[in-house]
Amino acid sequence: MPENNDWGVFEIKVTAIDKSFASVDDVFVLNVIEYNYTPKVALSIPYQTAIQDQSFIFTFDEITFYVEKKYQEFIFIFLNILIMKKSKS
Repeated sequence: MPENNDWGVFEIKVTAIDKSFASVDDVFVLNVIEYNYTPKVALSIPYQTAIQDQSFIFTFDEITFYVEKKYQEFIFIFLNILIMKKSKS
């Protein structure tokens, strides 16, 4: 099984040998592209409370999320969610 750092350009030689030991070979190039690691959660984000009609700002620690490979960049996508509560009539 390849390791996480087994990527790059490899020359692979393939040899065919018949029963009389005559042989032929060929070389081809295999380009293994680096894998994109999935971000993981290091610190769970606790439940939050917001007050109606007031701004809500939440900042999380930069180590809340991580990727296994150093220097891989990832972005955060924030959803603006509007929750409407149905009033009792």
